Formats: sequence, C-alpha cells, structure tokens
Amino acid sequence: MRVANYRILLRSLTKRLDCFQTMIKLKQIWLRIADFSVQRRLLGLGVLCMLAFGLAVTPISSANVERAVRANDFVESIGVATHFWVTSGGGAEGQNPDAVLTKIKRLGVRFYRGYHANSFKNYGLKGIGWIDTRKDGVLDTNGIKQSLDRYRGYENELIAIEGPNEYDATGDRNKWNTLRNYTTEMARQIRSRPSMKSLPILGPSMASPFDTYKNLLNVSQSVDRANIHPYAGELRPESFWDESPPNGRYVDVWIREAQKTSSSRQVWATESGWNQPSETVQAKYSPRMFAWFFKRGIPKTTLFQMVDGGDGAKWGLLRQNLSEKLAYQSLKNFISVLDDKSTSFSPSKLNYSLSGDTANIETLLLQKGNGTFDLLIWQAKSCWNRDKKIELKNPNRNLILKLPNRVRTAKLYAPLQSASPIQSFGSANSIPLAVPDHILIVELSI
Repeated sequence: MRVANYRILLRSLTKRLDCFQTMIKLKQIWLRIADFSVQRRLLGLGVLCMLAFGLAVTPISSANVERAVRANDFVESIGVATHFWVTSGGGAEGQNPDAVLTKIKRLGVRFYRGYHANSFKNYGLKGIGWIDTRKDGVLDTNGIKQSLDRYRGYENELIAIEGPNEYDATGDRNKWNTLRNYTTEMARQIRSRPSMKSLPILGPSMASPFDTYKNLLNVSQSVDRANIHPYAGELRPESFWDESPPNGRYVDVWIREAQKTSSSRQVWATESGWNQPSETVQAKYSPRMFAWFFKRGIPKTTLFQMVDGGDGAKWGLLRQNLSEKLAYQSLKNFISVLDDKSTSFSPSKLNYSLSGDTANIETLLLQKGNGTFDLLIWQAKSCWNRDKKIELKNPNRNLILKLPNRVRTAKLYAPLQSASPIQSFGSANSIPLAVPDHILIVELSI
C-alpha cells in the first residue's frame, strides 16, 4: 500500500475514532509494513496525531468499571484517639469525659481509641482497649492482670485490645526481648478470659517502621492484627516516603513492615494525623487520610487526636476549651454525607470514566444500601509548603464524569464547606466536576 493511501486511511480513522484507538490502528498497520522508509514517514504522522490531541502532554481519559465498597464499611473504619486516663497537665479529655464523648458522638464516628466506662451504653460508642504497663519506663508483665481487670463487665463495649505503644523509642537496652515477652504474655492472659478471648489483639505499635517490626517475627501467633502509626510529618496523606517515589508510598512502607508481626496480615492504624500546619490544611488532609488508608487496605484508622493536649501541640479536632476546629466540622460533614448502616447487600459495579487531566487524581467508590453510589474524588496534592510554612493554593481541576447510562440525579458535596449539596443535576450521563485538593463527593442515584 502506498503512503498516500495510508494518509487517507489515517484521516478516516481520526474522524471516526478517538486518538487512542487511532494509535492502536496505526501500530497494527506499522507491523505489516516492511519498507523502513514508509515506516519512518508513518511514524511522523503518528507523532503529529499524538501532539494534536495532547496525548504526549496529559492523560486524557480514565475509564473504569469498578465494584463499589459498602459505605458502611468505610464509615466503620473511621475513629479518633483519646486520652481519658490523663486528668492533669491539660488533660481536657480526662477532666471532661462526658463533654468529649458527646462531641465524639456528634462527629459521627462509631469507635475511638482508648476507653471510658459505659460509653457504648450512654453514647453508642465502642473503644479500643489498651494494655501498656511499665515500671520505671520498662514494660512490666506484673501489671497486665490489673490493666485487663479495668475492662471487666465492659468487654462488649470493646472492638479490640491493643498492645504497647511505640516501645522502640524507649531506652530499654533489651527492648526487643522485653516487648516480645510482654506481648506473648498479654495475649495469653487475654485469651484465657472467656469474655475477652474473641476480641482481636492488636500488636505493638512502633515510632518507625524501619528495623523495628522485623524484631517481632515470633509474636505473629500472639497478635491478630498488626498496628501502625504512619505519621507523615507535614507531608500529604498520599505522599511517598519523604516525597521520593523510589522509596514507595509511606503508608505502604508501614504496612509491608508491620505485616511481619500479624498472623492475619491485616493492619490497623491506631494513630496518624497532623500537628496542625494550619487549621485549613488539617481539615483538608484528615478526610483524605481516611479515604487513602482505606483504599490501601486498612480497615480501621484512628486520627490522632480528639482534643489538643496541654503541651501546646495542635493535633486535636477540638481545642483545649473543646471548641470545634474546621477539621472537626469537615470530618463531621464528611461522615454525615456517607453515613449508612446497610451491611447485608453486595455492592454493584459502576461503569464510568473521567475526561481531562487525571494526574494526581484519586478516587474511592462507595455504595449505600439503597443503591446510591458515592464517588469520592480529590487532588492528592500537597496543601502545605513545609519549608516556608505556608499554605499552598491548588486550583480546582476541571474534569468530566461520563457514564454510559443516565443517572436519575447527581449531587455534589464538598464536606469542607457543608453537609448540604453544593450542586445538583437532573437526569444526566455527563457531569462537570471542579475537583479540589479536598474531597468532593459525587452522589449518583441510578
């Protein structure tokens, strides 16, 4: 076939197919040509096609047929960390437990790390028990029984019992033997109690994933879940380790290392959060963290922490006087939009595509029991310059959500702003989105 004829064919293909399909056809033609000079001229036409349609610059379309996850399962993954046992030195939680539990209830989470008696009876909240008894800074197995006795009569208000906290950061020169022995004895005592033996046992947490969990390989039969504290410092939730892609996503590094200690290979994150680079950044990052961790396979995450401590740090969703920060309001709106108690259905698949520049765009697809889909979508970009200590302003990304069939209605929610829709559409199969650097929820009624 002459080159002129290939040009005619190319024009026809470009009119009838999108550019990606055209390039596939060109490749098929290329492989049938033996003449190198014709190949070279055809290559030039292919490059022109790519440049004309922008394929060489940005991703144009992201097509997906995806099975959703139950919205209830995601909401069940969201928790907060508390310190009810601290009653001095600015321990606002320990000094005002009922006021704090009321705030947790209003937030919409279903569990918290730590425990206060009758929190399920009075507030519908379950807790994660915590066993970490030390003498002169060193773990002491003699205190395990007394610590477990605190939960007697309240075992049904717990979802798990957690082991020692970040013991790798201590000065115990024999820390790995100490921690192994303590974890083994803790598990033995828990499983010897009929009222507790069915509770999952969370392994010890670490201050760092490197050269730590590997020292606990022989406790894998003692714990049911591994336990991580994947703080990102001032980086975004989805960051690579120190923002260096060869090092891997930082939460994936934690998961990989922690799985060495768990017989089930399941990993919970009982602490992560931000010492408030700014209240706005904290409010953007917190829902993103929950969505990102869940997407990476973590079924339970607790945000550190519910209330600012008395040391001047700003980790909390609430200030010391229990006033609400923007992060509290944002997370409350986020949970309110997604809240669903349906557990007895199998989520469906959704066929959709995103047109536009999808670089650094993340999504999580959920479904409620009434069939409604909730597509969480956000720009996974940094909102904070950690060198200059200033907020970064990321412009919204304009995308088109395309569906093969029309939906009855579509509603857009921006939990950072409100729990009410910011935009609504009637029957549609093409929905314009202005995707921000905080989570946008696209609710689709099929």
